[in-house]
Amino acid sequence: TDKEENHVPVTKSAASNTRSPSRRHFHPDYYLQSCERELLQAVARRLRKQQVRRKTNTRLIMNAVTASVNLLSSTTTPRQGTSESSDDENDSTTTVVTLSSKEKATIDWIGEIKKLAFTFMKERLDRLSSSIADDNGDDCPPKNADKPMNRTMTLEEIAILFHCAKRIDLEKDSTVAQQLCSALETKTIDNSQEFRRNSRLLFADTARIIGTLENWHHRADVSLEYLGYSLHLMYLEQQHDDRAMLPRPHHVSAIFRSLCLLYPNPSLEIRTPFRDLGDLLFCDKRFLPTLTSFYDVSNALWFAVTFGVSQSAAESLGEHVLVVTRRSMDHVSSLGYNGKPQHCSPRMACRILNSFTALAVRNKSLQSKEANSSWFRVQAQLYEMFELLGEQLLSTQLDPLDASNALTAYAKSGYTQDPGILDHLALTMVRRFQGASIRQIVHSLWACAKLSQVDCGDSVQGARAEESLWYQDGDSVSYLTYAFDMAMHLSHFASELSTKDVAQTIWALARLGISNEEILDPLLERTRELVVEFNAQEAVSCLWSLTKLKHDAYDVVFQVIRKLQNDQFIQTLGLKEATTILYSLGKLDIREEYAFETLSNLILQKVEGGSEASSPTAIAQILWSHRQVHLKPPQVILDAWASKNL
Repeated sequence: TDKEENHVPVTKSAASNTRSPSRRHFHPDYYLQSCERELLQAVARRLRKQQVRRKTNTRLIMNAVTASVNLLSSTTTPRQGTSESSDDENDSTTTVVTLSSKEKATIDWIGEIKKLAFTFMKERLDRLSSSIADDNGDDCPPKNADKPMNRTMTLEEIAILFHCAKRIDLEKDSTVAQQLCSALETKTIDNSQEFRRNSRLLFADTARIIGTLENWHHRADVSLEYLGYSLHLMYLEQQHDDRAMLPRPHHVSAIFRSLCLLYPNPSLEIRTPFRDLGDLLFCDKRFLPTLTSFYDVSNALWFAVTFGVSQSAAESLGEHVLVVTRRSMDHVSSLGYNGKPQHCSPRMACRILNSFTALAVRNKSLQSKEANSSWFRVQAQLYEMFELLGEQLLSTQLDPLDASNALTAYAKSGYTQDPGILDHLALTMVRRFQGASIRQIVHSLWACAKLSQVDCGDSVQGARAEESLWYQDGDSVSYLTYAFDMAMHLSHFASELSTKDVAQTIWALARLGISNEEILDPLLERTRELVVEFNAQEAVSCLWSLTKLKHDAYDVVFQVIRKLQNDQFIQTLGLKEATTILYSLGKLDIREEYAFETLSNLILQKVEGGSEASSPTAIAQILWSHRQVHLKPPQVILDAWASKNL
């Protein structure tokens, strides 16, 4: 536990090569002399002896654990047994990394420190779980044994042990890990009021705990709910206190990132306290300017989308992200954690644009005047973000996931002012089919089709494999040509498509006007296999697509119609889905009276109940579809809509 000044730091180049975002706020890297390393190994082995442990009180045990964690955090582990492939794709030879004697000694020393940390962590938890044998009549208690008041664990101690468990790569199924989670749950339930102390310390402890839980993929719902409410109440009380210390941005960023990884679809119990906390942080004019790095900003955006912060918080965060990006792009003093001007990598640009777009789309979907006004402001911020960060995407370092996410962000936002970037992203996906998943290719194809809707309207036409796709004015559209390659690739792997993949692929083909039998037939065959498993949105999308393609796959159409006999399926249909099915049946000239009657009654309930907003276009499509198959239009639907809206 000596101070940092007693250690000799490594050179700047070595430290910069080993630094990562997850380690940037711990102690700087050291190197130890061989004599120091040997001394520490001897001390660690002696401390692990049972007699020594029994004579050690809790305070010294926690000091040893903390020191071990600091040493592990500040030491770079040499590569062990790794091999590097040659740059030549035809050359399959590998180079085995040979460790020097000094590197081997470092590995042995790290292993000894991990054993010490594990031993003392287990000792601390065993003392807690056994309620200390001294209280039960131990004849000869150790000289330095703990007093009864010191036999409970503070949240800080629990956080240190969680951090230690992460550093020593403790398995989540081990007995020690289960003891640690049990201690956390007991502490949060029985002593939640104790947490309302120092803002900065509570955020730091929570970041350590949740970081380890995320590494274990373990959802401690009860404990995290209590921690979330404690953070929210404590920050709410200290928000207007100028003397209160603000939480460090990297602790907040770590909490947000781990929450999003643990809860991609958070339940209401977990969402509520942390969403309220996010609203406070993002609207606090003192804390928000402390988020200066792109890493912290991207985690904040990710959290805002996943946990659904308020519109005011989303707008405030969006404005701050824009300010950080402007400073970085304009080469103004935009400093990262190390005090140097930061650079936005292509992957980080993809993350920010994807999260920012999702945040803007969520605001647009909210049905309120306040949301609509907020949407226009957020959309303006979003378009400026595309202008600033779009150039970062022109990189060969993008992997298929980055390219797919970026294309999806452009498609959802409707931003098509940079066709060169869109062409590059689509080409990147086509060139990396082997490293891409089916889901990523489907998303990219869907994005190209969505962009074509904005770019070309309904004028885009399909083409043979050797031809191009065109704008209205005759200029070729490269990313649409690459979309054809994506569709061709997916047709070869049609058997691996899920229901969502099939629905999105068929929709994209319909939007792009690609009716090539070589592509369409395998996909329709897969559709026949999965149509029974379609949900409402997938069934409606597939039916509309067949209508647009003018394909006579009536077996698929009639299987969708049979699903209307299922009451559970009917209940999942909204006004838009029901209207689309009627329109498709009218387009295909299918006179199925049961389907028309069922859907008409459903639409009437929606219009009269006022559960969904009905448009004149939807009512016109209903009347048109009835006339198209020579059925009497339901006058009662028109009357109900007119009495409500007119």
